[in-house]
Formats: sequence, structure tokens, C-alpha cells
Amino acid sequence: MQNRIKELLAVAEDQDRIELAMLNNGFVAATKEYQANGSEKNLREWRGIRRELEDLVSRLSEKYGLEAGPVEDGLLPKSFDNALRVLEYLREEGWQISRTQLYEHIKDKKLRARKGVFLLGSVERYAKRWLKSADAGQKVNEKMERMADEKAELELQRERIRVAREQYDYDVKQGRYVSREDHELAIVGRAVAFMAHLNHSVQSKAADWIEMVGGDQGRVADLVEAIVEELEQRMGDFAADAEIDVIMEGNE
Repeated sequence: MQNRIKELLAVAEDQDRIELAMLNNGFVAATKEYQANGSEKNLREWRGIRRELEDLVSRLSEKYGLEAGPVEDGLLPKSFDNALRVLEYLREEGWQISRTQLYEHIKDKKLRARKGVFLLGSVERYAKRWLKSADAGQKVNEKMERMADEKAELELQRERIRVAREQYDYDVKQGRYVSREDHELAIVGRAVAFMAHLNHSVQSKAADWIEMVGGDQGRVADLVEAIVEELEQRMGDFAADAEIDVIMEGNE
């Protein structure tokens, strides 16, 4: 394929030549990366960019009147003249297939020849329907079904989030929620009011407490008890000042 690329670079227009050169450089880089680390991810990326490069070479070859190269040159064929070439192509594309299995499928008419050749489109449709990819071990149809299920589940989750958001917005408009800022301001306001109540209680009751114990240090316990009792009373009054409505909604 590199020989064909050199031919195209010599005859192609500037825009086509730049596109071809850039894609070929990417293919060379992907090849080196895969050779250095033969991971499944690198293999998929290498196959993908190779297919793009072969498609571009094929289109430009037709555009500039160059004959399509043979399978060995790396260009995608339009057809295969025998089952062995089909087998070679399928394995190169990463499909799990044996010679015996291929011949059985041809015998069962899962893959049919037309006018003595196997068309590329027929071969690819056959592979996607009946074969498993070597890197994932799954039929393409199974992959598509799994991806469709995952997509449906994702859409369902998005819909649930959307409904919950709309319900929240509606509840806010109905006054069922208080903003965090308003809530914090309310707490601060009640705390200030509470301290004012306590200060007032101490100031108004101080004379009564002194008179009650008559300055007797031995009656400190009585003094403390009286103060605590007053504080509890004030706390009770403070707690009773606020009313909180709690809305309980059952699941329908």
C-alpha cells in the first residue's frame, strides 16, 4: 500500500495530498504504537486508522485513474475469487473463523457467492451476523444488543433525573422547600432571639435570686436550681415559638 500512496502523492491535488499524508503519518504512528504495545485498545485503533487509510487510497485511486491494488497491497478488495481469500480477509479483520467452519457456512448458504465470487459487502454482512470478533469474543449482533441495552438504561437514568429535577423545581415554587440561605438566616435570627430572652431573664430575676438565698453561700445549690429552672422555662418558651410543617408524601 505504501507504493500506491507514493504514486498518489505524486499526482494528487494539494488538498488530497495533505489529507493522504496526514492520515498515512497517523497510520505509521499507530503501527509503531501497536508493535510496541500489542494491547486490544492499540489493535482497535490501528485497525480503525488502517481502514480509513485504505478507504482514502481506494477513493483517490479511482479519482486519479489508478487501478485498485491487490489484497496483499493492503487495499480493500471489492470481491474474493475463492473461499481461501475470504478466510484470509476475515482473519485479518479480527474475526474468529476456521477453514472448516467457513466451508460449512458456505454449504449452509450463510455466505453465498455471486457469479463465482464473494462480494465484500456480503462477506462483511456474513461476519457481523454469524461470527465473533477475536478481540471481544462476541458476535457483533450481541455487541449491538448490549450497547442498545446500555443506551436504554442511560436514557432511563437521565429521564429519572429530569423528572426529579422538575418535581423539585415545582415543590420549590409551591413553597415546600426553603433555600439554604433562608434557613441559615432563620437559625441565626432565632439564636439571637434566644440569647436576648436569656439575658432578659437573668437581669429580671437577679434581684429575686439574691433575695431568695439572702447572700448565704450555703444555699448555692438552691440558687443554681432556681437559675436552671428559669432557663428551662425560657427554652421551653423559645421552642414553642416556632412551628414547623413537615410534609410526608408516600410513594405512589
